[in-house]
Amino acid sequence: MKNYKDLDIYKIAYNLAIEVHKMTMQLPNVITYLKNHYFSGLKNMRPKTYISVSILFLLILLFADCKKHDPVEEDFPIYSTFEDIINPPGVFEVIYNLRTYGDVIVKIKFDTNAVWYIEKVNALSALLWIERKYTDSIAQFIINSDTIIGLEGNVFYSFCANNNNYFEDRNFFVMFTKKTIPYEDFLPKF
Repeated sequence: MKNYKDLDIYKIAYNLAIEVHKMTMQLPNVITYLKNHYFSGLKNMRPKTYISVSILFLLILLFADCKKHDPVEEDFPIYSTFEDIINPPGVFEVIYNLRTYGDVIVKIKFDTNAVWYIEKVNALSALLWIERKYTDSIAQFIINSDTIIGLEGNVFYSFCANNNNYFEDRNFFVMFTKKTIPYEDFLPKF
């Protein structure tokens, strides 16, 4: 065993967390519901009930902010950074767990030369870049919020992210969409 990510229980728990996340995306908009139902009933509550309901309300608001993107509305896979991604489909998403200090890296190898639209779905303050190893050097390409770039097939690219400049822990989603633009005529290529 190299690290905890190799444990079967860790992989099962992580996949379960992704499934729970997908299910929570199907819930109604919590903020609108609470505005319409919570505030109207406060004036008739006893103090202890009011405190309990207020704590519940604050917890719901805390987690309601996590719903910045709704991947369930689309039908595409969400990959983690724990395993290399080889020959992904034309549309997919990668989730980075930026709860630790340092770079989080996923290696992706595409099956063919293609032009890709790459977009930060949330956490725009997180740093995102691509690294490509050559025989004698490593090249980097920084993605600020989104980009369209030609990527070569059968080459491993390292897609790197970090949140070192900010104290906020977060899950960071990056969306990949293959474009129909001919690769041969397109610039920039990486």
